[in-house]
Amino acid sequence: MLITDYTTYDDVRAVLGVSTDELEDTTLALETYASALLLDLEDVDVALPAAYSALPGTGRTAAEERFFVTVRLFATYAVARQLTSSLPMFGPKDITDGKAGVTRFADSPYKETIKRLQAEYDRYRTRLEKAYAGLTAGAYTLTVPTFLSVASPTSDPVTGT
Repeated sequence: MLITDYTTYDDVRAVLGVSTDELEDTTLALETYASALLLDLEDVDVALPAAYSALPGTGRTAAEERFFVTVRLFATYAVARQLTSSLPMFGPKDITDGKAGVTRFADSPYKETIKRLQAEYDRYRTRLEKAYAGLTAGAYTLTVPTFLSVASPTSDPVTGT
């Protein structure tokens, strides 16, 4: 599995506010981000990744389309949230060309960005839970086991015939 099955590298960079120079595709393609995203999706429901993969490419119902869009948004923020711990490393304050200098922030200017990403992650997780519930609402049927049933005797108990 790749994160590109659920979101794009550009979408992740966009919500973080960084460029391709600061966060390369090869970094986003690392297995650790894909594995963590899969666990985030399975935390909502273990069958969710399979339900997403089973969606038709075209001709989706309204519930399927809502689920599709919500998964993509949730995935974008889930991956971005994973990257917030290293945001100061790839989001420098200043990059100069003179002897390839890079200046990093001394304090934590990313606190608001991290807080915003966490809030959006929580918001889209709630929406994903609702969209998935709407998608699977009619998918399950309750089968009640039959404990007693009618049985007709093969002979008449009164006459013995």
